[in-house]
Amino acid sequence: MTGTITRVWDRLTSAIRLGRITNVDESRSVQRVQIQFNDMETRDNIPALQFYGFAASPPVGTNVVVINQSGHSGASIAIGTIDPRVRPTGLGPGESKQHDNSGQYVHLQGGSKIVIHANSEVDITCSSAVNITAPEVKVTGVLKVTGHIEVNGVTVAVP
Repeated sequence: MTGTITRVWDRLTSAIRLGRITNVDESRSVQRVQIQFNDMETRDNIPALQFYGFAASPPVGTNVVVINQSGHSGASIAIGTIDPRVRPTGLGPGESKQHDNSGQYVHLQGGSKIVIHANSEVDITCSSAVNITAPEVKVTGVLKVTGHIEVNGVTVAVP
C-alpha cells in the first residue's frame, strides 16, 4: 500500500511544474518549447498553448508553467509564460499592455486612452481604407504624402 501512495503522491506533485524555456520551435502550427526544469532535467518538444488571436515567441530564459496530464511527464503542456526581466509594471486596474523584450508596446490605459510606442517604424497596411475619426488630429514631425490629397471632395495636387 505504501508504494501505491508514494506513486500517487509523486503523480500529484508532478502535475504542475515550473521551468525555464531554453529553446522555441516556431516551425509548426503549434509552438513547441524546450524546458529546463533543473540542472539534471531538460524536456523537448512540449506544446505551448496560447490564447486565441495572440501569438508570442518567448525568449530563452522565460519562466514557464507546465501541466503534466495525470502527473505524467510524457503528456506535458506549457500553459503560461512570464519573463520578469521585461514585464511591464505599474499597470492600473483594468489596464493591459502587449509588449516585447525591446521596450515596444501597445498600452490600453484607463480613461479610454491607447498608447502605442515603437522603437523605429509603425507600418499599417490595409486593402481598402484607413479611417481616422476624431475632433482633432495632431501630427508632430514631417508629414509626407505620396499620391494626392482630397479635401471635402476636392483633389489637391501634391507637388
